Parts: sequence; structure tokens; C-alpha cells
Amino acid sequence: MGLRRACWRIRSRLAVPVGGRHGRVRGYASRAERLEKQRRLHQLTARLESVEVHIAQGRVSVVRGGRRLLRTRQHLGEAGLTEPQWRRCWEAARWFVTADGEADKPLGNETIRVHPEEGWLELKLPLPLAHLANRPHGRYRLSCPVRFSYRAEAWAAVASLSPKLREALLLVELFGLTYREAAEVLRVPEGTVKSRVFQARLRLAAWRSEEGRAGEL
Repeated sequence: MGLRRACWRIRSRLAVPVGGRHGRVRGYASRAERLEKQRRLHQLTARLESVEVHIAQGRVSVVRGGRRLLRTRQHLGEAGLTEPQWRRCWEAARWFVTADGEADKPLGNETIRVHPEEGWLELKLPLPLAHLANRPHGRYRLSCPVRFSYRAEAWAAVASLSPKLREALLLVELFGLTYREAAEVLRVPEGTVKSRVFQARLRLAAWRSEEGRAGEL
């Protein structure tokens, strides 16, 4: 949607003579600026065509906080990260799919739904992908069954954590990120990540104690 909007804005201004005005749309101030925007439009149009081809093929790359991570890549020194450390943050963000829980919604969430008994998982598709939905209201249900037969109780315990605690714990424990790297992905101070991971570990330790499952998780 951002690429389409950018192309539309440039085309609208290109349709107005240099220095002119048509309603609320102003033309570019000089021929040099107009020429630069024509080149920019050509670049954006090529990118948009590539994205639309990927969408039509069902190939969509979504990275949580991708724009911010890209800016960080261009200023590694300011972020205090090396290129390998940044790459770990990027890869973790690509694999990390999450949606905050909603207490009043069926199965806990309107974006990602998991039914542990029936064994299915549904995702709410964004508008550009709504035509790929195989369920009502723009949802897509995975064709394969979703089971948590291995350590299902442990999964339930992690799922019971608040979204903020769960995100921090998974990034550090599952993806192996350092506290600094996890802070970069979550866009919070490093101390906040340490606190969330500590609280998550405390709650899981209490679960292990209550269930008599020492050593799990």
C-alpha cells in the first residue's frame, strides 16, 4: 500500500505543470525536481511490479519493525551492533510471528487462532492478500494439522505468559539473541528485556514446581 500511495502522489504532481497548481495539488517547483521525481517514479513502479508478482505467487516477506532494522543496518556504530549481530536480529524478526491476546475474543485472538483440540491454525490475512483466504472474513487456515503433542503442557505454560514476557523469553531462549539484540528487535531498553525475561523465568519456575516437572523448559 505504501508503494502504491507513493506512486499515486508523484503521478498527481507530475500531471501539474512546473510551478503550477491544480486544486490542492501543486506541481514541482523546478524542471530539475520534476525530472528527479520522474526517475523516482520509474524506480518505485519497478519495485511495485516486483512486489505484486510476489503477492500473486503467494510469496510475501514481512519483517516486524523491518524499516527500523534497515535504518539500524545503516548506522551500526550508533546502535552498538556488529553486522553479524544485526543479522541475528533481522533473522529473528523474520521468524517471529506474534499477535497480542484479546481476552474477549474466541480462542484468544483475532489475528492468530490456534485450536489445540481440533488441531488447526488460522491467520488473519492483510487486505492485499485477502483473495488468498480459504475461510470466512479474510482468514487462512493451514492445510496441515497443528499439534502440540511434544511438551504440550510446556507450550501451554509459555502461552499463558503475557505477550511482552513471552516475546522477550522466546527471543532470548529460543532464538538465542543477547539482551541487547532482543532489545533492538523489541524496541525497548536492554534493562527492560532483562526484567521481562527474569519475570518469565520466575513464572515458569513456579509452573514447574506446581506440576512437579523439574528440568522442563
